[in-house]
Amino acid sequence: MKKSVLYFGCLATGLTAPAMAWAQDAAPVAVQASDEVSEDNVIVVTARKRDESLQDVPIAVTALGTDALERQQIGGLLDVGPAVPSLIVAANQGSSNGATVFIRGIGQDNSNALNEPGVGIYLDGVYLGRSIGSLVDMNNFERVEVLRGPQGTLYGRNTPGGAVKLVTKRPTFDGVHFNGDLTLGSFNRLDFRGSVNVPLSDEFAVTFSALNLTNDGYYTHAVSGEHLGRKSTTAARATALWKVSDSFTLFATADYAKDRSGLQSGTPFNITNPANPVPLYGSLYKAAPDMADINRYDGGGASLTAEWDLGAGTLSSITAYRALTFKSAYDFGSSPIGNDLFTDLKTNQFSQELQFVSALDGPFNFVGGLFYFREHSDSIPHFLITPSTTTPTTPPPITKTDLAYISIQTTDSYSAYGEAYFTPFDPLTITLGGRYTYDSKKIERGGAATVASGDVNFDNFSPKVNVAYKVSPRLNVYATWSKGYKAGAFQPYPTAATALAAIPPEIVTAWELGFKSELFDRLLTVNIAAYQNEYNDLQLNLSSTTGGSIVVNSADLRTRGIETEFTFTPFQGFSLFGAFTVSDSKFKRVPAGGGVPLLTDRQKNLPDYQLRLSPTYEVEMGNGDRIDLGVVFTATGKDQKILPNDPFHLQPAYQTVDARIAYRRPGDGWMVELAGRNLTDTTYFNTSTLLGTTRSAVRWYAPGATWSVKFGLNF
Repeated sequence: MKKSVLYFGCLATGLTAPAMAWAQDAAPVAVQASDEVSEDNVIVVTARKRDESLQDVPIAVTALGTDALERQQIGGLLDVGPAVPSLIVAANQGSSNGATVFIRGIGQDNSNALNEPGVGIYLDGVYLGRSIGSLVDMNNFERVEVLRGPQGTLYGRNTPGGAVKLVTKRPTFDGVHFNGDLTLGSFNRLDFRGSVNVPLSDEFAVTFSALNLTNDGYYTHAVSGEHLGRKSTTAARATALWKVSDSFTLFATADYAKDRSGLQSGTPFNITNPANPVPLYGSLYKAAPDMADINRYDGGGASLTAEWDLGAGTLSSITAYRALTFKSAYDFGSSPIGNDLFTDLKTNQFSQELQFVSALDGPFNFVGGLFYFREHSDSIPHFLITPSTTTPTTPPPITKTDLAYISIQTTDSYSAYGEAYFTPFDPLTITLGGRYTYDSKKIERGGAATVASGDVNFDNFSPKVNVAYKVSPRLNVYATWSKGYKAGAFQPYPTAATALAAIPPEIVTAWELGFKSELFDRLLTVNIAAYQNEYNDLQLNLSSTTGGSIVVNSADLRTRGIETEFTFTPFQGFSLFGAFTVSDSKFKRVPAGGGVPLLTDRQKNLPDYQLRLSPTYEVEMGNGDRIDLGVVFTATGKDQKILPNDPFHLQPAYQTVDARIAYRRPGDGWMVELAGRNLTDTTYFNTSTLLGTTRSAVRWYAPGATWSVKFGLNF
C-alpha cells in the first residue's frame, strides 16, 4: 500500500507543477518524428484509428518515425525494445525470426503453435497471429507505434499487454523515387535494403521494396570451430495505392520472407553449483550443438484495405491472408547434453475487419468495428530424448500418429468493439469503450496408439473508461480504467490427462494515470504515465523441475510502474531524447508444485528500471550537406528471464553505448555512416532456458562490440 501511494503521489506532484509554472501555447518544433508522420512538425499517430497529435492522445504510446528509427540504429523489431518504456523484445530460443515481446511484464516467450501472444503485433493493420515470423526486419517503414496497456477496445486479439503497430510507407504520386543502402560490418555482415516508388498515373502508384541480410554469426562451435547463429534473410514487399475517387481509396500489399539462418545456439553452463555456474566450454560465446542445420522459414501474405470517406466518417475494410511453413532444429542444451527438438509447423490465417471512424461536428464521436479471425495450424514436434554425441542428428520420418505432442488446431475468433468520445465541455473528454470476443478452438492430437480430438469455447467482454482533461493548450492529463483478455489455450506438450484440457483465459484489470506536456515554447516535451495491472489466471510458461515445459494459469500477478519520456531541443540542430521507467511486480497467488514462482518472486521480462538517453547533433555545411552525430546510452536494471524463481536466469543490471556519425547530402543525394553498437563491450544475455533433470542450463548472450559502415542513395 505504501508503495502504491508513493508511485501515484510522485505522479500527482508532476502533474501539478507543469500546470502551475510551465504550460505555454507557442509555435511547435520537431520532436522524434520524421516529416512523413508530422503535420506542422506535430507528431501524428493513429493509435485510436484516426489521425491525432501524439500529445492529444490520452494513452501511453511511443511513436518512432523514420528519423528516430535511423538515429537510434533501429533496423527491425528486435531493436525497438530498448527505445520504448516497459518494452522487452528478444528472439525466441532456437528461432532467428520468432519474437518474444513483453510490455509491462506481460507477453509470451514460447513460439509453439498453441500458445497465444500477450502483445498484439500489427503490420499495416493486419494482426500477426504467430510469434514465428513476427520479428520483422524493417524496410521502407514510416513509423512504429507502441501502445502500452490493454488495447482490446480498438485492436484485434490478445492485447492485454499492449500493441505494436508497424506502418510501412504508402506509395505516392509525386514521381519516381528510389532509396537504398548497403551495410558492411562485424562478422562479415552484408545487408542490402532498397525500395522504389513508381506512380503509374495520377491516381495509381506502386512501391517495391526488398532486403537481404546476412552475417556469419558471433558464436563458435566448440568442436568444429565453425560459426553458429548465422543470419540469412531475404524479404520482398509490394504495395499499391489506387485513388479511385476523392472519397474512395484502395491500398493493397503483398509480402514474402525467406529465412535460412543457421542453428541459433546459446551458451551452455554446468550449474552443479548454482551459486557459481561455469560455461561448459570455457567461453561465453562457444557451444556444441549436435544437430543438423535444417532451419527453414517461408512466410508471407496479402491484404486489401478499402477506405470510403462518407462525410460523417470513414468506413474501412481490411481483408488479409497470411501463411507460413517452419522447419527447425533446436538443441535444448546447445551441446550433447539434453534433449533435441525438431519442429515441423504450418499455419495459415484469414482476417476480416470492418471499421467506422466518425468525423462528426459537436461533442460526440466514436469508433466501431467488427473483427473475424481464423487460423489453422499443423504442428509436429519430435523430441530426441537421447541425442547423438558424435555426429549431427537429423529428424527421422514422422507421421501424425507418432507422438502425443502432434496437434492440428483450428481457431475462430469473432469480436465487436468500439469507443465513444463525449466532450460535455471543451477541456473535458470522456471515453467509454468495450469489446466482446467469442473464441472457438478445435484440436486433433496424435498419439502412439490413438488420435483424440476436442473443442473449447471462450467469451469475454472487456470495458474501458478514460477521462481526459486539457488543463491548457500544452498540458493534458488523463486517467484510465480498463480490462484486457487473452484467449485460453491447449497445452503444447501435454500429458494424456491434459491433452484435451484447455487453460482458461487470462484477464487483466488495469489503471493508468498520466499527463502529456509541452513546455518552454515546446523546447521540452515531457510525457509521464503511471500504471498498475492486476492479472488473474496468468498463463505462465515455465520449465518444470523434472524437465519439459508446462503452462500454468493459477497464478495472479500485480505489476506497476512509472514511465517517463522527454525530448529536449534547446537550440537548432541539437535534440536529446530520453526515456526512464521504474517498475515493480509481485505474485499474489501461485500454483502448487515444483518449478513455479513464490509469492516473493518478480515477474520475468520486467526490469527494475530502464533508462535510454539519445543526444543527436546535426551540423549543416556551407554547401548544404549535413553531418549527423548521435549517441545512445542504455541502462537496464536486473531482469529475470524464462523462470521467475531461479537465480541462474537473473540478468544483473548492465549498460551499453551505441554511437554513429553520418555525412549526408539531403534530397536527391547520398550518405555514408560509421556506427558502433555496444561500444563498452558489455556482456549480457537476452533469454535463457533450463534442463531440470541434468542441471545444465543455457543463456543466449547478445554480441559484444560491433561496427558497421553504411552507404545510402536517395533520388
